[in-house]
Amino acid sequence: MHGGPAMIPAQLQNSEFRFIKVAHRSKRPIEPDWQESANYPFDSPELRAHMERGGNYGIICGPGEIRILDCDELSRLEELGVLAKFPKTFSVQSRPGRIHRYYMIPELKKRIVLFDPILKDDNGQPLHLGEIQGPGTQIIGPGSIHQMTEKPYEIIDDSPIAALSMSQVKE
Repeated sequence: MHGGPAMIPAQLQNSEFRFIKVAHRSKRPIEPDWQESANYPFDSPELRAHMERGGNYGIICGPGEIRILDCDELSRLEELGVLAKFPKTFSVQSRPGRIHRYYMIPELKKRIVLFDPILKDDNGQPLHLGEIQGPGTQIIGPGSIHQMTEKPYEIIDDSPIAALSMSQVKE
């Protein structure tokens, strides 16, 4: 994936999933109404042309039951044993210490924010560890270029996307 345009990996080539055009080296969708109408199937020539011109792309959480565990504090989530409770799945590193783990979670209807049960942030609030992104959100796809590191979002686990129930998520 380095050097060439981002290509959508096999695990995300699902006709029910929807993708959006994102600005070059950005997380910002470039078309209004991306949640409703300005989105594309994985094999869209228009999306492919955007990516070949150096644009990033995002995957919309929701369509096709795709949800993404967005780990912002990877080492702390591992320390707490949270990640060990989730099955192995297709995973992407956005930048060091941050990963996206892809799951099929049909019953998840809204985003779940993960907070540290012990550690606090600079404002004395529970430390934000990440979230499970639900319908109405989007995650930048693998191969896209990160705005701060200028390196690609890199696949670190090429496994199939695992399925989870809400009872497994709550556990």
